[in-house]
Parts: sequence; C-alpha cells; structure tokens
Amino acid sequence: MIAPYGVSAAVSEFSPGLCNTMSERGLFGVVVPKPFGGRGFGWKDLAEAGAALAFEGGNMGIVLSWIVHEIVTGFIVRKFGIGRGEESMMMDSAGGRKIISLAVSEQGAGAHPKYLKTYAEAVSGGFRLNGEKTWLTNGPVADWFVVVAVSGKSGNKNRFSAFLVPANTPGLIRSEPFHMPFVRSSPHGGIKMTDCIVPPESLIGCRDSAYEDMVVPFRWCEDAIMLRVIMAGMERQMRLAAALARIPHEPAAGEIKMDAGRLMSMIESGKTLSREAAESIDLGTHRTGLLIFLRALTTDFQGRFRSFAGRLGVEANEELDVLTSDLKGLGAVAGRAADAETLRMGDRWTRSGDLDGGL
Repeated sequence: MIAPYGVSAAVSEFSPGLCNTMSERGLFGVVVPKPFGGRGFGWKDLAEAGAALAFEGGNMGIVLSWIVHEIVTGFIVRKFGIGRGEESMMMDSAGGRKIISLAVSEQGAGAHPKYLKTYAEAVSGGFRLNGEKTWLTNGPVADWFVVVAVSGKSGNKNRFSAFLVPANTPGLIRSEPFHMPFVRSSPHGGIKMTDCIVPPESLIGCRDSAYEDMVVPFRWCEDAIMLRVIMAGMERQMRLAAALARIPHEPAAGEIKMDAGRLMSMIESGKTLSREAAESIDLGTHRTGLLIFLRALTTDFQGRFRSFAGRLGVEANEELDVLTSDLKGLGAVAGRAADAETLRMGDRWTRSGDLDGGL
C-alpha cells in the first residue's frame, strides 16, 4: 500500500517532514547508484514507482515534486557533479535529506534560451550571478539550486553554464511561494540573485553547454516519466468515477459501459506506450514522436472523461475534482512544451512533398 508511505491525497505539501518520512521508507535515490546512497534502479523503475504513488495515493503534486527531485539528483548531480567534490551532497540528496531545485525558467521567458537573462560573470574567486528565476518546482523547500545562467555568446545565441548554489548563499533570496492553480501540494517559488558570488567548483558540467547537456535532456526525461504518472492518475480517475457513479438501467447502461471501455482502452494503450517512453531513457534514445502522441492522448482523454462523468451522473467529490484539475493542468503544461517539437515535425512534413523516390 502506498498511502502508509505518506503520499495520500490528504497531504497538503511536499515538506521536509514528509521527505523524512519518505526517506525512512526508502523512496528516495531510486536511480542513484548504491555507492552514493541510492537504490541503483533504472528510469523505467522510477516511472513505475511514480505511477504506483499516483494511483494509490492520488496526490499528483507530491508525486511531481518527488519526481523532479529524483531526476535532478539522478541525472544532473549524478552525471555532472560526481568527481567535482559533490559526493557528500549526492548522498544527502539521494537520501532525501537535502532537496535540490532546477532553476531555469524566468518571468516572461519561460525556459526559452533566447530570452533568459540571468547572467554568470567570471570574477576573481569564482563567478558572480545576477538575475531572477521563477516557477521553480520545490523552490520554497530546496537546500540547493542548480542555476542555469547565460555565461557567454556564440554569434547571436546565448551560451549557458550551470552552478550548484546553496540556498543560504549570500545574495540569494527566495520569493514568496506561489499559489498554483493545480498540483497545489507541489511547492513552487522563485529566487533572486544579486551579486551572488559562488566558487569555481560550483560550476558543474562543461562551461557554456549546460542548456544542451542538461536542460534539454532533463525536459525529455521529466516528460517521459511524468506521462507514465499521468496515465496512473487517469486510471485512478476512472476508479473514483466507478465508485461515485449512478449506473442507469439498460439500454443506457450498455452505452455507458462502451464509453468506459473506450476510456480504459486509452489508458491501457497509454500505459504501454509511456512505459516504452520511460524505458527509452535507460536505452539512451529520444522518442519525440511518442511523447507528442502521449501528450495529445492525455488531453483527449480529459475531454472525453468530462463528458462521460456528466452522463454517468458522478456525484460531486473533492478528491476527484482536485485530481481531474491536476491532470488537466499537467497535460496543458506538457502540451505547450510540445508545441515547438510538433511544429518542427510539421515543418519537416511540408518539405517532404517529393514522393518520386517512394518510401
């Protein structure tokens, strides 16, 4: 059972107290190697663990915060921090004793590399960081931030570097936590850095290549794993709807069952494909088309589910309402992030009109 692990719909926030409980029960460090305090599993295993938490607990905000921390720890810190004196922090992060937040997005820019302005200037003794980051998952509770900042130019393009910055670094202040319209149990906030000096060893990864090396793969990894989690949330939606439904008599009951079967078939297909997407991380492949399809499936499902629940006469229920709002919100965010990739695929299609060569 997942609820005894503390990840139930009743939990209001991803807090240090909850992290301690989850840590005691071995829920952190899933993809971190055992020598660094982790469990030594793969990304597909992390996706399945997140799906179990979502289905049994129903708290999408808590699962989101946990997944993001696990990816930052298991991908960015493990890959780029080890060997640079960050082993002790890795142990704390893998054990859930310290929380890390990835700081990329900025107000009015999102995470678009063309418009990000936070700047890292090389100075005597390290780097000076100036700028503001916003919409940071786990920002209000993070002990460390991976700050992605402009560190140079290549022609007209910004080049980026990443820095591990403790939350108590002089010159760094947090904003007030944001009130999210969905996944409210996942704390979000921002930071402002004013002449924030960090030592040379705070630089992780290669200088001027953090966006390509970290940000893009992180987004792909987060999408693949969260899509598996969303499928589990959709399955819980259907279970709650069944418990709250007022099933009509025949022949209407037959129509309802057909509609339910169609929705369950979407979920079963989504589960299979999202497992494949998560497994592709372990294989080192990038299934762009698969992720775009799964995002579209989640959006289509929510439209159909709303109509289905209305015809079914599902009684008003706070848990179902919150879960549905969370899933729609997560789907909308993923959909916007997919737009650029979808447009690129469409652009390739417009240039593929010459079929003389066949298939």
